Amino acid sequence: MSGPWIKVCGITTPEAVNAAAGAGVDAVGFVFAESPRRVTPERAFRLAASVRGKVACCAVVRRTSQAEVDEILRVLDSMQLTAKHKVATPANWKQGQDVIIAGSVNDEDAKKLFPQGWKAPKPYLRITRQPK
Repeated sequence: MSGPWIKVCGITTPEAVNAAAGAGVDAVGFVFAESPRRVTPERAFRLAASVRGKVACCAVVRRTSQAEVDEILRVLDSMQLTAKHKVATPANWKQGQDVIIAGSVNDEDAKKLFPQGWKAPKPYLRITRQPK
């Protein structure tokens, strides 16, 4: 028989997220609603990175429009993609759209990382399909 499922919400600092995970909680929650404990999607992503794979993460929203929820999810998708692959996402990027190969990746490494190739409308701008 399993015990209760424990979630701690309102996490705002690295110390708090690590303390919660260290205490054995099942999930940490990040508040996106108006609150003194509100965090941006970018901050939530950075905080969650240290406990990824150890605890579940959830979003706390209140009276939020579908457009606001969609924007939170879009930003989190972009941050996850850029953390995993050496790419950047253009403004208003959405899942499945092309991405920009990071400027820190030279052409030789880019050929290995992105064998499908890329378009280069400018010498410093290489656009490729979103990695899986």
